[in-house]
Amino acid sequence: MSIISEVDVKIFRTSLVVAAISLALSSCSGETASMSSSAESSAAVARNAALSFAYSLSVENQVEDWWDGDGISITWKVTDVDDFDWDGVSRPNAAPPEGFQGLEQKAMSGPHPVRMEVSGIAKSGSSFVLTPVTTIDGEVLELAPIALRIGGAEANMSAAGVPCRSSAQGGVGSATASFSKKTTRGLFMYSIDMGCEFNANGWSLLVRNYKSP
Repeated sequence: MSIISEVDVKIFRTSLVVAAISLALSSCSGETASMSSSAESSAAVARNAALSFAYSLSVENQVEDWWDGDGISITWKVTDVDDFDWDGVSRPNAAPPEGFQGLEQKAMSGPHPVRMEVSGIAKSGSSFVLTPVTTIDGEVLELAPIALRIGGAEANMSAAGVPCRSSAQGGVGSATASFSKKTTRGLFMYSIDMGCEFNANGWSLLVRNYKSP
C-alpha cells in the first residue's frame, strides 16, 4: 500500500514538472510572436515614411497698381485638399510657413517658397486648388483659380482651365494664362505665369499685370 502511494506521488510530481515546462515554453513562444508582430508593424511604418517625398512650390506677386500706390496685395486661399494625401504639418492648406492658407503677399516682395510633404500612400496623386484673392477699393475679388496635381496623367497645373504641361507630358514646362476682372476702377487685366517642370527649385506661380506679347 505504501509502495503504491509513493508511485502515485512520483507520478504527480512528474506531471507538475511537465506542466511547468510547457507553460514556460508557451510563454516564451508568445513573447517571440509579439516581438515579431511589433517589428513587422515598425517596418511597415518605415516603408510608408520612406515613400513620402518633398514637393516645393513658390508663389510671387508682381501686380503693380496702375492707378496709384506701390502695388496690390494678394492673399492666397487653398481649397479641395484631401489631408490623406499629405504627411505631417507641411501641407498646402496649413497656415504659413508650412502652407499657403491665408498667406498675404505684398507686391514686389519676391517669391515665397513652401515645402510640402506628399504622402507615398496617396490614393491617386495629391491635388489642391490655389486661388489668389485681392481687394480693390474695398471690393474683394477672387482671381483665376489654379488647380495643381502631383501624379497621374493629368496636367501638372492649370489656371482656370489653361494647362501647364511638363516635358515628361510633352509640354515645355511653362505656360501663361491671361484674364480680366471688372472692378469699380475699370478693367483689371492680369496674367498668371506657371512653371510646372520638376527641378531643384520646384514649381512656381507668378501673378503680374497683363502685358501684350
